[in-house]
Amino acid sequence: MITFGLKALQKGSWPKRYMGQIEAWDRAEDMLRQSLDEFAASANGVSWTLNASDGAFYGPKVDITIVGCPNRDWQCTTIQLDFLQPQNFHLEYVTAESTALLDHRHGEVIIHIEVSENIGPECT
Repeated sequence: MITFGLKALQKGSWPKRYMGQIEAWDRAEDMLRQSLDEFAASANGVSWTLNASDGAFYGPKVDITIVGCPNRDWQCTTIQLDFLQPQNFHLEYVTAESTALLDHRHGEVIIHIEVSENIGPECT
């Protein structure tokens, strides 16, 4: 049986070239920072580091690294927030609360979860 352990989290922040509104980036960065802090403080949490300017041009991201076999670090997953595609496709949503406010619509954010590496062959 193979056990993989969560080793590290890295938050990629604003790249030099980015798209979207500054307010959306600031809000997303703050929310990601808060979520990572809460996870780090939890019982099974792992601390995180800032990987400055490593976000995608369409939003910030979190890279997840695990320890696998043969005792090697693997960047197994990246979670990215995408501000660009929802704008391109004019995606919006309405909540029960916003309906009461004369159909106030909210802009969407797409969350991409990417599996980055194949760890199978090295573990057999």
